[in-house]
Amino acid sequence: NQNISSAVVTANESVNIALERGGNTTIDFRDADADPTNELITSANLTGTNLNIIDAGGTTTVDLSSLNDSGTDDQVISTTGAAGNITIENGNTLVLNVNDADSDPTNEIQNVASADASVTVTRTVNDFDLSVNFPANNDNSSTNELTDLNLAANILNLTNPATGGNQVDLSGYMDNTDEQTLSIAGDQLSITGGNTVTVPTADGTETIMTAGNDISVTGDGSSANPYVVNNVRPNIFYPPSIAVDASSTGTGRTINLHSQYIAQFGSPMVSSNLAPAAIPTYANTDLYYYVTYYDNTVFANVSVDEFGVMTYDVIASPTDYNSLINVVFVVK
Repeated sequence: NQNISSAVVTANESVNIALERGGNTTIDFRDADADPTNELITSANLTGTNLNIIDAGGTTTVDLSSLNDSGTDDQVISTTGAAGNITIENGNTLVLNVNDADSDPTNEIQNVASADASVTVTRTVNDFDLSVNFPANNDNSSTNELTDLNLAANILNLTNPATGGNQVDLSGYMDNTDEQTLSIAGDQLSITGGNTVTVPTADGTETIMTAGNDISVTGDGSSANPYVVNNVRPNIFYPPSIAVDASSTGTGRTINLHSQYIAQFGSPMVSSNLAPAAIPTYANTDLYYYVTYYDNTVFANVSVDEFGVMTYDVIASPTDYNSLINVVFVVK
């Protein structure tokens, strides 16, 4: 344990601090202000625009008049009358949201009542009272209420009470005005008691025919220019085989190719099951006739007319008794 001791070195200026079994030091506690009369401020007050500060040395006055800005805090708030508009004098304008989402002043909650006061709604804060006063029933008869209606023929009946006085005869209203007759004359369609309209008539051109593969279509379908459908792919076939006598030479010989064709196609020697007895044939004017080949060492001056009659000369007999003439028929 050690003790600290002190001793004044200079009054009001310095003191010596010593530590037991230790060192010591001198502390100067002067504040460089040797005037003892100005240390303490005892009070202050404001007189007008003068601030008075009182201390041990007297009173010090500070003039604050330069800081006096009298009137700047007097401001007026105003509005233009628009909803939420507020303006402060020498300040800004603020628009407050005062919209209650209901600009209709006529639909506010209030007490309501019917014209005859039989129904009322009264509001008390957030409670609503509904009052209904039923008028007195001055009809105490249970036999005169309307219960059922039925119609028998043209008579409308009120079934309660079922008396003759409760029947209404509707026959006077049965004037059959819905019975109307349609008639047509040419393209004029008429209805009795109504009007007449012109009915579009078909002339054939509204029917559309389109050509297809190997099929041609001409005309427009009208009576003046009817549609004509043609097979544009040639229908070619070979007539049946026939024997041509070339055993001797000769000129101007003829064979009716069409007749030979009709004879063989009209009565075939054999046919399949369920096949017709005769093969369909064409008239001689429905065909074109062609000779596509003949042996010119045997035949000469070969020709065929529009009816299928072939004319030819035999200029020599075939050396092997076998020669050919190829004929083709084409359907017109």
